[in-house]
Amino acid sequence: VKPNDIVQQKLELLQKNNITVWRFHDYCHAIKPDAISYGVAKKAGWLAYFKKDEIIIKIPSISFEKLIQQLKTSLDIAHVKVIGNLTQHCERIALLPGAAGGQTQIKTVQQEKPDVLIVGEVNEWETAEYIRDARLLGSKTSLIILGHCVSEEPGMEWVVDWLKPLLPHVKIMHIASEDPFKWM
Repeated sequence: VKPNDIVQQKLELLQKNNITVWRFHDYCHAIKPDAISYGVAKKAGWLAYFKKDEIIIKIPSISFEKLIQQLKTSLDIAHVKVIGNLTQHCERIALLPGAAGGQTQIKTVQQEKPDVLIVGEVNEWETAEYIRDARLLGSKTSLIILGHCVSEEPGMEWVVDWLKPLLPHVKIMHIASEDPFKWM
């Protein structure tokens, strides 16, 4: 991407204030466990159920509606998109925060048969339609779309805790990007 006015203004602001921004996001998926999923599980209170290298988190049975509320509260998310029966009981959670992509999301549902697929974002014409069609044909898998940025925020917060002991003499902090959208 060629530099533009906004990029130039941001660079000048960083230089003026002697700030270094380290964009580590794509690499934090290589940390074991995946930092983004781990951060969401931690903030949601699911670390006791989280297993490294597994997409499925088996939690105590909870209604879909209560699961939605728990996630909104624990992750501090004002709005989520959902597909599913609010009274359905959920135990097997497939956690794919961020943007795993429609084919990965659909493949996960096909292979793991979770009660709920929790994602950061979807292509509405792909994963959302797959879940809707599957439910109309008898599947019980529901869908919670948290939002891309807000679904990755807990993982990026946790990266600070992971990184500080590795660089004890460097001031490290996380600045939340927050939800970019205003809901009308």
